[in-house]
Amino acid sequence: MKKFISGSIENISLSKLISLLPEQGCVELQRDGPKHTHNWHKHETDETLIIIQGNITFGIESKEVTCGPGEYVVLPAGTLHKSTASNEGCVYTICFRDVLNWLS
Repeated sequence: MKKFISGSIENISLSKLISLLPEQGCVELQRDGPKHTHNWHKHETDETLIIIQGNITFGIESKEVTCGPGEYVVLPAGTLHKSTASNEGCVYTICFRDVLNWLS
């Protein structure tokens, strides 16, 4: 089983975000209000979450990772995870695939 990856990128521009779009389909732009929690769950597809504004703490399997603007988490399909937005909330993209090549 692949493990999750986290890191950071510089200069998130609109054109860079647009380049995340698949040939056909979408990415999700998500806003979580202050302290909003998504309880433990998993997905059938890979997900890459890129933080745009605010902070969010992910519980990923047995680890905890806090991300802020410009930071990301790549969750392989089937990874058990949860998240809680910070006091100010959080805005982030959800890409329904591993976009690690795009991030480098």
